Amino acid sequence: MKYSNDTKPPFKPRLQEVVRGDRELVPFLQSSFIRDCNISDMAVEEKYLLYFSIVKHSSNSVVITDDNMNIVYVNPKFEEMSGYTYHEVLGKTPKILSSNKTPEETYHDMHCTLQAKKQWKGEFVNIRCDGVEYIQEAVISPITNVKGEIVCYLGEKKDITAQKKAEKEVQQLTIFDSLTGLYNRAYFVEEVGRQTALPPVKKNHFSIIFIDLNRFKNINDTYGHLAGDKVLRIISKRLGKTISSDDFIARVGGDEFIITHRNATEESTSQLAKNIVASFHEPVMVNKQEHYLDASLGSAIWPEDGRTLTEILSRADLAMYNAKTLGHNYSPYSSDIGFKYTRELELSRKLHLAIENDRLSLAYQPKVDISTGQIDGMEALLRWDDAELGMISPVEFIPVAEKYKMMTLLGNWVVMAVCKQLNRWENEQKSFNGRVAINLSVQQIEHPRFYEQLLSILNSENISPYKIELEVTESMLVSDPDKIMVLFSRLKSVGFNISIDDFGTGYSSLSYLSKLRVDTLKIDKCFIEEITVDKHEQTIVKSIIELGHNLGLSVIAEGVETTEQLNYLSSLGCDTAQGYLFYKPQPGAKLFSGDHIHALAKV
Repeated sequence: MKYSNDTKPPFKPRLQEVVRGDRELVPFLQSSFIRDCNISDMAVEEKYLLYFSIVKHSSNSVVITDDNMNIVYVNPKFEEMSGYTYHEVLGKTPKILSSNKTPEETYHDMHCTLQAKKQWKGEFVNIRCDGVEYIQEAVISPITNVKGEIVCYLGEKKDITAQKKAEKEVQQLTIFDSLTGLYNRAYFVEEVGRQTALPPVKKNHFSIIFIDLNRFKNINDTYGHLAGDKVLRIISKRLGKTISSDDFIARVGGDEFIITHRNATEESTSQLAKNIVASFHEPVMVNKQEHYLDASLGSAIWPEDGRTLTEILSRADLAMYNAKTLGHNYSPYSSDIGFKYTRELELSRKLHLAIENDRLSLAYQPKVDISTGQIDGMEALLRWDDAELGMISPVEFIPVAEKYKMMTLLGNWVVMAVCKQLNRWENEQKSFNGRVAINLSVQQIEHPRFYEQLLSILNSENISPYKIELEVTESMLVSDPDKIMVLFSRLKSVGFNISIDDFGTGYSSLSYLSKLRVDTLKIDKCFIEEITVDKHEQTIVKSIIELGHNLGLSVIAEGVETTEQLNYLSSLGCDTAQGYLFYKPQPGAKLFSGDHIHALAKV
């Protein structure tokens, strides 16, 4: 029979019922210390002494309350942990320890579980009597008598503050970037992965903004990594000020950042991108000097621009590269960008195979001595006719080769193909005056073994450097002119001629130009197109010819298509011309008729 509220006896008699009924007050009594004891044979007083001794000497804080949650007992470990004495808490509830930082949901779950006469386990953020917070892991058990009535509650607690601190430190390493304090790539991928798994309803839309710093490498290389780290921390703080509380930012690479913009629209994403760009207008101080950085940004919106994590990330990345390629600060993703880079990736794959499988070809365009009308060498021009994609212009595939670091491989193929063609002409007793010009790229001449590889290919085909002219663009001279001077001297010493291509379109220091061991200046065709009608172009062409001659160099004009252009170049004293007026580029086998190459009659 259960007691009514009016007849329910006091706490002590009901607790005695628990002991007499051999119901264990402490759930873990069956330890090795007492495993040989027969508790049921003990007298009530002995049981009291045993239970009390175990509770008193527990290494964890123990609190016993009556069924109204009023404290009736605490052990010494409780006093040590909380700072309160037994007499200070007697008759009070455990809420005396509350810091008001434990979620209300925790208390609600605890009460519901205990009322169901089940054991509850959870965590509390409590506060000592001296005001110091600590975190406790608690196991609270309802103690019932033989009639199934709750007599009291037994709470066993341990301090896990140090453990939580260690977990937090591990978490910091796991999800935060140690340098900037921003989220790291792993956490970003995990978080965005969760978002892409949600139903694509309007309120869940978000955008990704990929940020790549420009000119950061110059600071890092010039002032060292410590200075670079300082710059990254400064930039991180600035980026953090541009986003709202709903957004988050991660550092995903050396100088790469990604912002996730929630509740995104095209307009809000564009505005955020503008704010980010504006944050770079302020200089950063490095070694007491002001430095201006900027960034290339690309964005993609979920789910419009991609449904999966991989799609949305790759498309934001593509948009960023598009901005960088065009010299813009920001570019949103579009289907045109997607097509462009899908084709670019396909071209890079096919180009690599074309080089390996010898599926490229060369066309040769002769150069003509203006004073004699005779062939004065020719230029080798790369051609690619793919079985599936058809004829692909060098204007399209050369930038792909540059981006995917294939220029050295491609350049070596061209040198080898020229050497083989020279040998075929030699075996067929077909000859011409002058050299074959080969265009070089920055990647080739920056290769540490460029010189050795070049000579090795020529030696393997038994071709003399005296049959080869190397064409370099004017812009190459700016990057490291001292290194270029040394390289040119080595190349000249073994017999190569060197020509500066597209002269006038870039920037060359005249002091370096006078010291470089080159043979020819090549006037870009953009200056030739309007040479007969545009006085500005006439002045430029005249100046280049005079400069070249004053430096002891020959001058060649490319893109000559009319007799009027040729006559004007002749009046200025230009040495050589190249263009459709004379010859279109042709395969090596089609350049000869009989035993001799056609020469243009003097105009």
